[in-house]
Amino acid sequence: MVAIMNLLKKYISGDSLGWLLETSDPDVRYLTLRDVLCRAGEDDYRAAESFIAGAPGLKPGKDGVPGNPKRYDLYSTGTLWAFAEMVGRGLDRRTGLVVKTAEFLSRAGIGESGGFSLPWKPAAESALYTGEMVRLLLSAGVMDDRTESGIAWVLERQRHDGGWLHWQVGGWTDLASFLLLNRPGRGLARETDPAVMSCPYATIACASALLIYNRLRPSEKTARAVGRAAEYFLRARMHDFNASGLFNSRLIYRQNFSVPGYPVLGQYDSLSGLVFLAGAGRFNDPRASAAFNGIMARQNRDGTWDSESNQAGMMAQRGRQWPGRKSKWVTLNVFRLLKLAEETPAAPGFI
Repeated sequence: MVAIMNLLKKYISGDSLGWLLETSDPDVRYLTLRDVLCRAGEDDYRAAESFIAGAPGLKPGKDGVPGNPKRYDLYSTGTLWAFAEMVGRGLDRRTGLVVKTAEFLSRAGIGESGGFSLPWKPAAESALYTGEMVRLLLSAGVMDDRTESGIAWVLERQRHDGGWLHWQVGGWTDLASFLLLNRPGRGLARETDPAVMSCPYATIACASALLIYNRLRPSEKTARAVGRAAEYFLRARMHDFNASGLFNSRLIYRQNFSVPGYPVLGQYDSLSGLVFLAGAGRFNDPRASAAFNGIMARQNRDGTWDSESNQAGMMAQRGRQWPGRKSKWVTLNVFRLLKLAEETPAAPGFI
């Protein structure tokens, strides 16, 4: 506790810690107590649970789960988004709706080889959604055959550059088919092409899932995979994915990953990449310093950060944290980064 408080004093101006602990946002308060101060109690969890239950889009419908269960992949309105937001706000298996939603999504999206699929016809597993589903399940405290098979699927599909791609949409024709007909395309033809760089969105999802799993069940194989994923982000300096070679590289080129938001599902920014690096024991790598300095330079005078990204998949899509406004969520992620940087030594077995 003393070490993290000293680190906060070193890097944070103002009393933004007190701001995060305000009772008006019990979900942020709970996560700050849990992830930064390590003293969250059951009463703090139940206060967050009651608050989140009233959030738009998170109430169960006639199917017993929140959001749109038929198009569970839709941002903002799909059941997968609702699940991601509940878990992102701190809810876990202690909440019945989280368990029920996890069960529904697992049944709806599990593929033949253990990965997870969008509601495609036919079903087609993807690295992005497999990584996200496993990450969310583990974060919610669910570890069973579904998470084990998902972890095995992710480990088997790590690519030459340490990242993941495995996406069936390989061009604009495929994209049109995906959007209009819900059909996968021929994108997997690029999977073994070393000229095609892995996807940052899929990689942060899979890497984060492996990192959580390795904390629960450490193994040399998983630690090595996490280390290779860390190298993927370090080589790109956390934000430079312009030479991706993906069909949507123009979209990646246009997104400024140095601008922080609060990723909830299928999204990435350099701050979340730094949080992953710190958890992986690689925060002290000199290649991470520019991204860290860039984030710290965006600090407001009162020790807070703004939400500056409104990309699909960020918390801003709910309307509570619009870009250009002070954000407890982004500030919380900075505090998480400092906490992990303070407490996590370099892990053995990382390359």
